[in-house]
Amino acid sequence: MERLSIIRFVFDIKEEGVALAKFLIGDADDEEEEFELTNICDPICDLLRGLVTLINKHKTGDVEEDNKYVVTWYNDNECFNWDLSLNSDNYLSVRITESNSFFGDEVFEAVNTSCPINDFLIAIVSELDSFIKRVGLLKYLELWGNNEFPLTYLLFLKEYLIRQGVWQIDNSSVSEELSKECNLLLK
Repeated sequence: MERLSIIRFVFDIKEEGVALAKFLIGDADDEEEEFELTNICDPICDLLRGLVTLINKHKTGDVEEDNKYVVTWYNDNECFNWDLSLNSDNYLSVRITESNSFFGDEVFEAVNTSCPINDFLIAIVSELDSFIKRVGLLKYLELWGNNEFPLTYLLFLKEYLIRQGVWQIDNSSVSEELSKECNLLLK
């Protein structure tokens, strides 16, 4: 399994209850994996929860050999299993398989690689940080429908990256939408 350096993640809600995610670990000329997601699952929460679980187990040393977590994304036609494994060298193995149903017989391996955990986290957290600042928490709930945005998990991972010294704090990127929503708490 090759260790590659380019990691790109994109997430956006296309229409009410339907999102598109794109993911790439590889070379600049590699094709991105595309996932159409619906709100019958909670893909962003599941992914962030899995990453928080991996980080927590890793920090406490609560791992025997590999620290593993499986995230399942699905829609009406497809199922995507993300097998994530964090080793003691801080490399995350990512294996994504795709099948035609939740219990599909035909399984296609879409991604099988590894990368530094912090690089993976930066790609995921920076995209979702920008996304929620652009859309806002209330609009996310309105557009996504079934689930709230997993803000606690996102903040946990962002703080982890700050403590690792790899997150660039940018005070110029203030979100008017999130500022308005947070001010609602003070009223």
